[in-house]
Amino acid sequence: MRLTKETLAQGASDRGGFSRKQTEILGVTWPRVSGWQKALMGSEVSDEVFTEFVRLAQRTPITASPFNRALQGPADLDQAKHLVNSRIIYIYALALEDGFFYVGMTDNFERRFRQHCAGSGADWTTLHRPVRHLHCVSTGTTDPSQAAKMEDEVTLELMQQHGTDKVRGGQYIFDSQELVDTALRSHGHWHRFKRRDLDRQAFESQASWSEALDDFLRVALAYYEAGAPTDQHDTVFTACYRLTRYRYWCEEFAPGLSWQFWNTKGVLPVLLTFKHGRVIGSHSKSPYEVFAAALNRGRRNEPTLRRLFLLAWQGFRPPATLKQDQTVGRFMDKLANEVIFDNRYDEFVSILFPSLRHLLRC
Repeated sequence: MRLTKETLAQGASDRGGFSRKQTEILGVTWPRVSGWQKALMGSEVSDEVFTEFVRLAQRTPITASPFNRALQGPADLDQAKHLVNSRIIYIYALALEDGFFYVGMTDNFERRFRQHCAGSGADWTTLHRPVRHLHCVSTGTTDPSQAAKMEDEVTLELMQQHGTDKVRGGQYIFDSQELVDTALRSHGHWHRFKRRDLDRQAFESQASWSEALDDFLRVALAYYEAGAPTDQHDTVFTACYRLTRYRYWCEEFAPGLSWQFWNTKGVLPVLLTFKHGRVIGSHSKSPYEVFAAALNRGRRNEPTLRRLFLLAWQGFRPPATLKQDQTVGRFMDKLANEVIFDNRYDEFVSILFPSLRHLLRC
């Protein structure tokens, strides 16, 4: 993600400011000095850092969730003021010019529709002028946070019908498709829409099953080594999704399609690090550091991927010191006492890395 004046504005508070936490995750030291925003222009940050930067924005309750739109002008300020007056909130959808759509919420649809038609409702309806309203439905609630969830559901439904590039609303209000994709990935919806798009395409599947698997790993490796650029997300997912067109594909492999599996903080770069014996897709100094960080993933009292990473380390045997090997051995001894672990990726990992199959199926 390249920082610009526009992308920084996505994380601004209602008053246009930024918190200390926000600027520190962008690498700005505290106290900030004059010109810090200008100094950031053109610099690159990861999608994860930018997502957290936007999430930390200090906004009014109606826009408090991670990717909710920032108030965009007098019309939105007026909307927010009315929504806190305990009036029933409505969800509406607009058909716009050139096949675009917009989803919003309001307690006064007639007023809000006039604002959109006048070009003061939202950036998206300024770029694509309203043609007609599709529907306006009462949510039955005066709680903006509850209504916002319904707004997201309607937005996602329209995206499913018309495409993520044609619809804006809820937490997916950004003009930039890159930011919308970041929001969709953060909430676990991105691969669902990519599957929809790819289902409509014809795939070349003359290569053998093993060649297709190798191609996916090759594309993924190039992606990590290039620094995981956002313009290559689609390339990696497409290479993975192509596997679904082979008769060997089964639904047990489906977790491997997810962003959580192949993004730079996911499972695949850890396994490739072990396989190749060098750090891939990480700033760690050695495969063992990657291994140690991977073992600490997960939330307390939830199943973890510790078993998968331990068995993969055992199967690939990446370079390590004698002391590190002894530490791994102690972890392996403790593994026998764990009765709950996350095995959702086991089947897919088994076909990607056949040398691990006998370990994962024990």
